[in-house]
Amino acid sequence: MVCVLFALVSTVALAQQSAKGGDAGSNVSDKKGPWLEVADGVTVAKVARLSDGEPEFAILHLSDATYREFQKDPKAFVNKYHVFNKNVNVLPGCSMISPMAQQSDNADWYVMMPHWPSSNARCVTLLGRPEPSD
Repeated sequence: MVCVLFALVSTVALAQQSAKGGDAGSNVSDKKGPWLEVADGVTVAKVARLSDGEPEFAILHLSDATYREFQKDPKAFVNKYHVFNKNVNVLPGCSMISPMAQQSDNADWYVMMPHWPSSNARCVTLLGRPEPSD
């Protein structure tokens, strides 16, 4: 499922950039590209629906502290930060890629979420690492 979700999000993002006449890898006005910081430790990249019946997608980049908040109540977290245009009605527990990942200290987390027009959502979490600083 994770591979399919990555492929779908990448494909949709490239298609949208191509339709706008832009290069998917560059964004002159914003060095962070599609990422929008909505709160301290919460950054979101969104992919809009291609049509009314299709899901929209979001990828959340969370600090370890905000991920712990997310874990307590994913649906309330997503609605609090207005990740999607409409509130999520149903969000079952997230799929954890590696149960051992939670033992990491000071980690980054990525949460990939499809959100259907009926306002049902799913999510998959992945452990990430911050880029090394210069």
